Amino acid sequence: YSDVVGCVEALTETARWLVNNLPEENKMKMVLQDPFDYETEDRILEAYRKGDLRAASQIKWKKEPGYGYFYYGSEKNPADPRSQAEKHSGDYDPIKVKRVKRKGGEVPSKL
Repeated sequence: YSDVVGCVEALTETARWLVNNLPEENKMKMVLQDPFDYETEDRILEAYRKGDLRAASQIKWKKEPGYGYFYYGSEKNPADPRSQAEKHSGDYDPIKVKRVKRKGGEVPSKL
């Protein structure tokens, strides 16, 4: 295996594409789930830089950051109402570049 392009070139190309294809603001907020609370972020970073992890963990956000759309942890993702079973059900369709329901709509009992 080898990458088609190097990481610096890929990142540059991705950044240019994102600038030229900005999503709608409401979709961006849903996907990122970022409260844009820079003051709190700065306080957390300051505590980490001082090595005071306890202080960093006790700092409260003005608005708690959410989960980004692509979060796949065990907690429910408020940006994506589908369950883990729904996310992984069906068969991958490379033409549609997404999962499609299996015939009969069955969902696997375990992931």
